[in-house]
Amino acid sequence: MLMKSPWEPWIAPGDEPVYQRLAAAIAEDLVNGKIAPGSRLPAQRDLSYRLGVGLGTVTKAYGLLARQGLASSFHGRGMFVTNKILTTRKMVDLSLNVPPNVISEKLLSGTLASLATTIDADTYGACTFPKGTLDQRMAVAGWLQHYCASADAERMIFCNGGQHALSTALTALVAPDICLATDELPFPGLVRISHLLGIELVGIDTDPEGLLPEALERIACEVLRGRSASCCSLTQPRRIQLAGRCRGHGSRTLPSFASAETY
Repeated sequence: MLMKSPWEPWIAPGDEPVYQRLAAAIAEDLVNGKIAPGSRLPAQRDLSYRLGVGLGTVTKAYGLLARQGLASSFHGRGMFVTNKILTTRKMVDLSLNVPPNVISEKLLSGTLASLATTIDADTYGACTFPKGTLDQRMAVAGWLQHYCASADAERMIFCNGGQHALSTALTALVAPDICLATDELPFPGLVRISHLLGIELVGIDTDPEGLLPEALERIACEVLRGRSASCCSLTQPRRIQLAGRCRGHGSRTLPSFASAETY
């Protein structure tokens, strides 16, 4: 006799197809521990009835979970989620700027396989500029406009991660006696690149909103003299304050990471 699944089904919000949102809801509850590893998912017809969706929708959702390595189907027994516990490690290594590993090998391979079906062979094999195609840069510029005042695709380049972006920006700014103002605990990659390029780092006092304008003003008068100031993660009002102080002293602002949060 098959036991009823204890999981309370739901569908994640969003604009994606229903089967993708159903699979996302199951994956979220699996990561959050609401679905125990190795648990049996509801029968497809039962889940279809309880959620008021078509049977094909549930079938596609279960198939997606199987391709992602989150569930497996056993003939005559049903669909079971993975036995692996998909949670982040209790200890977080802050010396490395990497996201926590919460996906399995099967999930990663399934995702890459899904992306492979959308590749345009002609575009993939063509020679592209290192800064990225205009279509790619326009897509990113459109996304950034949700977080920044403006983003010009013509003045944008793609980098292979934050370390590459920092290296590119700092190399372009290298000049005799350059000084870079940053928060008191800067990104280790920034410290390493600055050391290699001979750039002096000056720590600025911070509060929960970011660098303190008064501290930056004092450093600008005493040390910077028209050099560069680096901003950590800042609120929008604090960005405006710091940009104004920097302009007043002929200094430039440089984000520590090429992202919307530190623009």
